[in-house]
Amino acid sequence: ETEINAPGPNVTSEQFEALLNQIRHTSKEDTVIVAGSVPKSIPSDAYAQIAKITQETGAKFVVDAERDLVNTVLEYHPLFIKPNKDELEEMFDVTIKSDQDVVKYGREIVKNGAQSVIISLGGDGAIYVDETRSIKAQNPKGEVVNTVGSGDSTVAGMVAGLESGLSLEEAFRQAVASGTATAFNDDLALKEDIEKIKSQVTISVLDGE
Repeated sequence: ETEINAPGPNVTSEQFEALLNQIRHTSKEDTVIVAGSVPKSIPSDAYAQIAKITQETGAKFVVDAERDLVNTVLEYHPLFIKPNKDELEEMFDVTIKSDQDVVKYGREIVKNGAQSVIISLGGDGAIYVDETRSIKAQNPKGEVVNTVGSGDSTVAGMVAGLESGLSLEEAFRQAVASGTATAFNDDLALKEDIEKIKSQVTISVLDGE
């Protein structure tokens, strides 16, 4: 699989301020997700500015971004962040060899401010970590067609599950099913694709209750 990432369009200061104004109208019923890199045309602390506003409005805040951007928002206690295994290794300059290592370093991120962390492990599923528990979701085996959008689908599945009132375990199952379904498709997965895979995702508790 070949992936080409080109720079996005320039965002003007007026456009960025308009976005911040939109976020100022959020409430505790809303979830704000920030993902990817910050355009060079707006302040480098853009994520931190957004996080600060959500803290003031009560909106939930989710982050899927590289290490340096994640570090700027941990003090605002995001609902969860979603690094993959490679990104987790980069964050702590370590080699992760086991699920226990994943939990250990995921919990370090929680200690630094995140409420929880979802670490994607590619074909080996994903691990959820918070202050008191860790859970692994194992995805079914299948033909990976296209991984673009898989991580975004995982985030979307988790947020949608939590917002619809699913338990943590079932929301996490849906998250992993969503990411897997997208990886098994040419494009983003449809709801029926996710539902087919959801029943094949196995959940195991690594620690806590």
